[in-house]
Amino acid sequence: LPKFSEKQLANRFGFGKVREQHFHRLVFELKFAWVEFKISSQSDLTRLNEALSSDGVIRHELKLGGLNLRQGWRLRSLKAQSCLAASEVATFQLQNLPMSLEAGPPREVKNLTLQKLQAALRKAGIHWLQEPEKMILLEVLQQEREDDAEADAWEEDLADVFVIDSAGDFKRIAGGELGLQHVFHVSRKIQEALSSKKSATAGMMDMTLQLTDFANILDAGGLNWLTREQVAIIYHSIAGEDQEAGISLNDWISRFKWTAMEAASEVENVLQVWQRRLDRRAQLLQRRGNRQKGALLKPKSLSFWAFHGILTEMAVDWLSLPQQRVLFRSLDSNRDGRIDTEELKALVQRRGQIELLRQERNDAMPGAALAVDTEESNSEDEAVD
Repeated sequence: LPKFSEKQLANRFGFGKVREQHFHRLVFELKFAWVEFKISSQSDLTRLNEALSSDGVIRHELKLGGLNLRQGWRLRSLKAQSCLAASEVATFQLQNLPMSLEAGPPREVKNLTLQKLQAALRKAGIHWLQEPEKMILLEVLQQEREDDAEADAWEEDLADVFVIDSAGDFKRIAGGELGLQHVFHVSRKIQEALSSKKSATAGMMDMTLQLTDFANILDAGGLNWLTREQVAIIYHSIAGEDQEAGISLNDWISRFKWTAMEAASEVENVLQVWQRRLDRRAQLLQRRGNRQKGALLKPKSLSFWAFHGILTEMAVDWLSLPQQRVLFRSLDSNRDGRIDTEELKALVQRRGQIELLRQERNDAMPGAALAVDTEESNSEDEAVD
């Protein structure tokens, strides 16, 4: 196996998709301050329908189930991921009573407290975070934003930290530490299961794993801290669009191969997050009257060591120094020892070209070592540029 960091390994296992699912739930929990209440009678249903606008917003204050529902509040079914429309409430029948719903006003996330964040995390099924990780999320939600910023700007910031997770703070799911031994154990279990299935059909059919098989294998392979829902998300991310076809051994193994384009794409995502952070810092400084300092915060060009510092700051610890030099030289088109920050946008294409050329060379000369600081590597970079 390539030398994956724990974060890279987690993403190849599908943990990124699991975080993404929990992220969407967390966003909906944070958007509204949900409170549970109960509807017990036909009279309650009638009053609720009369108070709702066509788009499901409470038009005037009313009291139901001991809760004062105020103007502007929204409704949802318990732990649902969408608000109820008036047409949906109108379909509630007497035989469904008593029923519990949740109501709440839109929430200003910058005023969120740690206690309220913890409650939202629990409702979103994110129960494994420790205090330092919760504080990272709280800091993101409470940070100052421009007055003219989009209302959902905090969602993008939260996604940067929790889903993209360039710093690797949220690489673990449910608290379990992922290692290469899990890849080996699960791979062996998959081979054994598929071999057994193939023997049962006298080798007449290509065997694949269905969700139940995959769940049992992950559990036997040591990943017994994952919930059934999380396992299902991982399964679907590997199986792709054709869920009924199941997962083959090749589907599984291919996730742990190192490809140049994936590496370039990961670095590009990290640098995009860095640029967005820098833009936000500059905007805040300008807003506070430090326009000159804000303008200087984002450099017009980068030396190699500044570039290296960015990768270090963003926790890109899976690229060696020679590999970082190759990346840097591929961007330094005029060979002045600096790169323009705008050139970072071309990173994926350039890195892919370099690695494809390198792979062609290695295919032609098996076992050839990478000589980054030789004339050979310099000429290769010039060919790419």
